[in-house]
Amino acid sequence: MSNRAHILTMVRNFNETLMWAPDEHLDVITLVLALTPVKDISPNVPYILATGKAESGKSTLTKNLPLLFASRPFLIDRLTTSDGLRNKFLEREPPDTFIYDDASKIWGADGRRASTTGVTQLAVNGYENTGRVAVSRNGSTVEAPAWGVSFFNGLGDVLPGDVATRCIKLPVTAKPAGVRKRPANSVPVRLEAEPLKRELHRWARANRRQMAAWLTANAHRIHPRLDNRLMQLWGPLFAVAHAAGGDWPERCMQAFLVLGLDESERPVVQRGEQVLLDAAKFAMDSGVAVIFTAELVPWLRGLPAEFYGEVPDQYLVTDLLPRAIGPTRRMRGRTSAGELVSGAGWPAADVLEKAAALREDLYPSERADGPDETELALTLTAVTR
Repeated sequence: MSNRAHILTMVRNFNETLMWAPDEHLDVITLVLALTPVKDISPNVPYILATGKAESGKSTLTKNLPLLFASRPFLIDRLTTSDGLRNKFLEREPPDTFIYDDASKIWGADGRRASTTGVTQLAVNGYENTGRVAVSRNGSTVEAPAWGVSFFNGLGDVLPGDVATRCIKLPVTAKPAGVRKRPANSVPVRLEAEPLKRELHRWARANRRQMAAWLTANAHRIHPRLDNRLMQLWGPLFAVAHAAGGDWPERCMQAFLVLGLDESERPVVQRGEQVLLDAAKFAMDSGVAVIFTAELVPWLRGLPAEFYGEVPDQYLVTDLLPRAIGPTRRMRGRTSAGELVSGAGWPAADVLEKAAALREDLYPSERADGPDETELALTLTAVTR
């Protein structure tokens, strides 16, 4: 792991102890949290919307984690008054981050209920650096600068349409029985998060210019479909990821391919394909040379995917895994805990090779390589007569 990526990875791993969610969700949240103190690297900021059933972890993902790590967060709910909003924007340092908790109680379950004018105005206008919100001071109305990363959660289509289109959407599901996570609002968690937050913000501010310069130079070449609104949402996250280095650019790209593309553009990953990709992730995360079935199956059960909790061991062991990865053979090697054992399994190198080929087939590399049209036009090449 590079030193630059170290704090980003530490915060991401810390978040995983609090929230049961797919890798892409945790990666996006971590990148967005790192963006909050340097929101001005881009004229636009992403919004995050978590939706799902009751008790699925929406508030943990989009309220508790931002309260722990975001820069100058401001919590907004159905009890936020016009006076409270006004006073917040008359402070010396206005918020960088807005957290709309239980948005369905602010705008209704369909996002159409009339709400406090200032709150709706803030949600609509806070998406770009020209955002303003009207507040009253000494009997007269003034406009205050108001823009920043926003987090929303709720049940169903909880946001007004012009707000929803500005969101990266994270569908969340409740963690299965037996999966334990630390309470995100506990005193020990808050105390542990404080130095992580300070270092995350220090690192982000130290790399602010690098992020802005990278985004200016590379916005047009990240991915062919990353344009217009998608660029506004995802461009800043790619800038943060590239400043971190390590595997963060790849993590950001994977999150974009899974969460950013329309359903018509996103491949439907089949069960056998997913289990192959997950087995490869187990090998990469654990660093093992042999993937033993006896280790892989319990690890799969712990993933945030309902499918693995619904099928019996017999189906996984005798049907799906052999079809997806290939037949097992008796092997000798070390477990993820370092114990030397023998058992049924697969060479990790074979699984990683198959998964890499599958990943390229599902998400073919479409990033522009080499100079673009402008660079070509400004380049002179010597020729011989």
